[in-house]
Amino acid sequence: MTDTTRVSLGPLSAFTALPAPVTIGARGYFLVEQDGTYRLLSTLCPHQGGTIYDAGSCFECPIHNWKFDRQTGRCINAPSRALASYPVDIENGLVIAHAPVNVPVDHVRHTSSARTGMTVRLLSHACLEISCDGFTVVTDPWLDGL
Repeated sequence: MTDTTRVSLGPLSAFTALPAPVTIGARGYFLVEQDGTYRLLSTLCPHQGGTIYDAGSCFECPIHNWKFDRQTGRCINAPSRALASYPVDIENGLVIAHAPVNVPVDHVRHTSSARTGMTVRLLSHACLEISCDGFTVVTDPWLDGL
């Protein structure tokens, strides 16, 4: 069980549209509501730590295209997986989150370039094409024995 701490997110009236992005310290979450129960859903993908964004019809991870239900956090691609979820209480009109104290994995930033002139393209799953100054390397960790 993850240790949590109580964090006031402000008045419920400030959250006019849900899901709503919330930042606590350096961590991102979405405040969601389902049947009158509020929760925080982590923006940290449980697959490989990518940063989840709100794609409108679902939450999505840009690294491997995992999709998550916007109310429950349940993974649409792999139903046995879900975004980490933390309880939220409404006390005297204030939103009180039970946020995790320690999160074991950091975000993996999704970028297309590590430095000027260098490009990194995700071809499929874990296969990368890295190009710099006219030189290109394709990597695939699943290749073996070649």
